[in-house]
Amino acid sequence: MRNLILTIVFLLVQHISFGQDIIKFTNSEQQSCKVIEITESHIKYKKSENLEGPVYTVSISEVENITYKNGMIENYSKLNVGDLNELFYKLTKRKNKVFVDANDANAIIHATNELKKWGYWGIVKDKKDADFILFFNLTNALDFFGNARFINPENDEIIKQTENANTLANMDLNPKRGVVKKIVRKRIKPLYKNI
Repeated sequence: MRNLILTIVFLLVQHISFGQDIIKFTNSEQQSCKVIEITESHIKYKKSENLEGPVYTVSISEVENITYKNGMIENYSKLNVGDLNELFYKLTKRKNKVFVDANDANAIIHATNELKKWGYWGIVKDKKDADFILFFNLTNALDFFGNARFINPENDEIIKQTENANTLANMDLNPKRGVVKKIVRKRIKPLYKNI
């Protein structure tokens, strides 16, 4: 009985600790949450105390920074949205050098292969040689889903994050490869369509 109670407590703690991103607002308030989506002007999130509840939306101009559960910090207060977009396109222009990273070793392989096929950027093996870092953040729930984060290597700040992609309706037998392909083809490539 004691082991059952400990197991239940452990599972509850695991469930509660999932999604502990922290948004720090410009008024110094903080919100423990799970960031769902970041667009050019807004951040969508769910409060940690109610992950099944509503999605909240806040203007980027009201956010100082986001600390993700992996410790990565994304700052917004230093640059306005226009400056951030200008920096993004400057660092990620055609023929620039990208270092591919991920929270999964196989995702790095899949992302590197997919980006090589596209041929828009040169891929480097050392972060020091990169103009920017492209980090693939994958999560395995009932299916794989994830996004890509464009990171400035000078300060490790995220300058843009794609919307999530998932493996639903994907014909690839390898779900990691499938979600990485979808991120590259449906989330990254469209950012450069009109350039």
